[in-house]
Amino acid sequence: MAEARTQTDEFRELDIIFEQGVANKDAAVLVNGFYSDDAVLMPPNHPTVEGKANIQTFLQGLMEQGATGITLATIRHDGEGNLAYAQGKYVLTMMTPDGTAVDDIGKYVVTYRKQIDGGWKVVTDIFNSDNPNSLI
Repeated sequence: MAEARTQTDEFRELDIIFEQGVANKDAAVLVNGFYSDDAVLMPPNHPTVEGKANIQTFLQGLMEQGATGITLATIRHDGEGNLAYAQGKYVLTMMTPDGTAVDDIGKYVVTYRKQIDGGWKVVTDIFNSDNPNSLI
């Protein structure tokens, strides 16, 4: 008999979808696997990005600007009922125009909402860099 997946497992699976989407430069797969239809992304130094189509455009642009990989590490999460949150740290690797890899280190908070199919998706995503001269 298979063990039931925990909330921690489910959230890690979403993080893996995000990480693989960046590594593969595939914002469509990333957004469809990670975000709810009505999701909101709040990137630093940029207006709020609303809805999956706009988030996909934003993230594809970030990848085209040199994002080659990201590692997400959840520090804590909690929730009740159909809502949960997580806070964590990220390392985003960007390639500069001269081909140098630069890591942007920062933190994030996401809000998850349980979907009709029983899975979780992110409805709110905010992140910001710890670096004073962030590339994003």
